[in-house]
This record gives sequence, structure tokens and C-alpha cells, in this order.
Amino acid sequence: MGWKDLFRSKAATSEAKRNKEIKKQQERLEALPDSTLTDDDCLYRQTLHHGAVPGACAIAFDSVQGLMAVGTKDGHVKVSGKTGVEVLLVPTSHAPVECMAFSQGRGLLAVGTGAGMVYVWDISKQPPRRVRTDEGKPGVDLCGPSPTSLHVPLGSELLFIGTSANSVMFLKLSEAELADNTVTAEELEPDAAEGGEGGTTKDDDVIVCSSQPLAPTNILVGLDGSASRVLAFSLKTRKILRTYIGAPTKGLKAAVWSGDGRWVAAGFEQGKVVVWNAEKEKALFVLDLPQYTGPLLNVGWGPVTEKTDNSKSKEAAKPPVLVALTAAKGDEAACLVPFSGPQLKLMEPVKFDSVEETGTGGEVLAMAMATPAERERREGERERRS
Repeated sequence: MGWKDLFRSKAATSEAKRNKEIKKQQERLEALPDSTLTDDDCLYRQTLHHGAVPGACAIAFDSVQGLMAVGTKDGHVKVSGKTGVEVLLVPTSHAPVECMAFSQGRGLLAVGTGAGMVYVWDISKQPPRRVRTDEGKPGVDLCGPSPTSLHVPLGSELLFIGTSANSVMFLKLSEAELADNTVTAEELEPDAAEGGEGGTTKDDDVIVCSSQPLAPTNILVGLDGSASRVLAFSLKTRKILRTYIGAPTKGLKAAVWSGDGRWVAAGFEQGKVVVWNAEKEKALFVLDLPQYTGPLLNVGWGPVTEKTDNSKSKEAAKPPVLVALTAAKGDEAACLVPFSGPQLKLMEPVKFDSVEETGTGGEVLAMAMATPAERERREGERERRS
């Protein structure tokens, strides 16, 4: 065989290899689904975001998964916390976020907006998505009132929704559907014959609605508007169990059960914190914040310990540590104001940089309320992120 024949043979072999490779590529392409982009492929999926969000106005925590959600005045929600979790949830409308609540440990985040809508985000999905109603809608319309507070009892399928119409609604999280057992404004009206004081209107805001630990059919309701009231309501009997008295009649900012459900505390913008035994209507303590602190933002109880759990002893029950969070005042720093001991005596306030525009300062308060192990874990997470 001459050199020309040898060259032609090698050229033919190379051509055959190229044709075989091209055929394999065509077969792989044909095995793929239709690669044509459609309108559905161009829909929003997920927006990655780094850093703080402007216009923050609401905050929520999932202490089980270590997540924090911050809502903004233009309807966006920033979720961050665990390594690899930092996502911006983009709204369908730009109504401000009024309130939020996590279903602890389940990856579900409820968001209430000023447009009278409640959305349930499933952030365990990749990307996060809204839980749709049976009609395929991305959110639940409250048909008039706006959501003013949200709460999910631990392990519950129900979302408690306090509204601007002096009522409490309930939403099934997994179905994004309203339940039919709404607590109406009429049911929250005080009964003068039973010694109730003050009155309410249908324009009062329910700024607190939370279930009692160890007795979830009892809920704590805090109202503000024409007058401030804090009361315990039974979902079983559909009646007010007791109206807590001895507190300021205006400016309620927060109210909370203690971890064992034996104590109730409420904070007022006048700088007063009122404490009740949960089973009695008359105020047990009326505590004054130091004059140098700014407006009160939130209150919370510390964890119940063996020293404060007197359920098995005959001695008088001792409340856990109580902490009030205040905003900065002028050049002064914002403060955590603790009260401790059987008489809840004022302890040395803890000062820190001014509270960001969250309207609640919830991150600082949550850190104060956490157990030592939880505080250490969160501080470690913050150091790693920084």
C-alpha cells in the first residue's frame, strides 16, 4: 500500500469517528425533554440576597431550626440563619408586612400584610414556595380586616390570626384554609354583670393572641385601640375566663405567658410592665422602667427552672426572670431591663447599640430569653456569619 492509500485510510477512520461522536451527541440531545423556553420557565423562582434589608418592620424566629425572618415595608421577607440559608421572598403585592410567625421546626412561615392577606411560605422547599389554597390562590384574603398578630402553638396545625376588627381567626397551615371557629368581637366584649371593666369596639386591634402552655385551648388576647385590655379566653367554652385588671388603659405593646403558663406579663408604652398570676385578675406587680430608657418595645419571660417551678411544693410560686426591651432614647443606648427574684426587683439594665428598624427588637429579646446553651449556639452562628 502506497503512502497515498495509507493517508486516505487514516482520513476515512477519523471521519468515521467524528460521525460516530456527532451521532452520540444527537442521541443525547434527543433524549432530553423539550428545551424550548416557555412562559412558565421565566416565572420567579428564587432571589438570593446578601446583607440587611431596608425598611424592616416585622420579625419572627424559628428557635428549632435557627432561622430569622425580617419583613419590610414593601412586602419583602428576608430569611436567614443556618449556613446556606439566606433568601429573599418576593411578594405579589407591595403591601407592608404587618406580622409574621414560624411553625417551629417545620419550615413554614406565615406572613400577614397590610392588604388583609395572609401567606404561608414553605421554606423547606427549593426554591421556597407559597402553600396554595384549594382554589389555587397563593394566599388567604381575610375579607376586610388586616392581620395584626400571628401565632402558631408548638406542634399545632392552626395559625392564630389577630385582626384589626377585634377578632381572632384560625387558619389551617397545610391547606391554607380558614377554619370556621373565629372568635368574634362580640365574644371578646366584657360582661358588665361579671365585673368586666372598660369596653371594646370592632376597630380595636388584637395585638396579641397566643395559646397557654400546657393548656392550649386557653388563649391570651391583648387588645389596643379605644382601650387596652388583656384577657384569657377559652376556646372550649367560648367565654372570657378572666379580664386582667390594674394595668394602664392605653398603649399596650406586648403581652406574654410564662413558659409554664402560670404568669402573664404585659408591657405598655408609658414604661410600665404589669404582672399577673394567670389564675387571678388582679395585678400582682406593676413595674416601672428606669427613666433613662426609651419607649418599651417588647417583654418576655426567661426559661422556667427548678428554682422557679413550685408546682410540687407548698410554698408560694416564684416567677421566672422577666425582661423588658426598650428602644434607644436620644444619645442613650437601647436596653434590656431585667426583673428578678420573688418580688421581681429591677436588676442592672444591659445596654447595647440602638435597635434596628425592626419595630420589635426581637432578635435581642430572643437571645435574652434563650437558655445558656441556645445563646452560645446563636452567638457562634453570628460569629461564623460575620
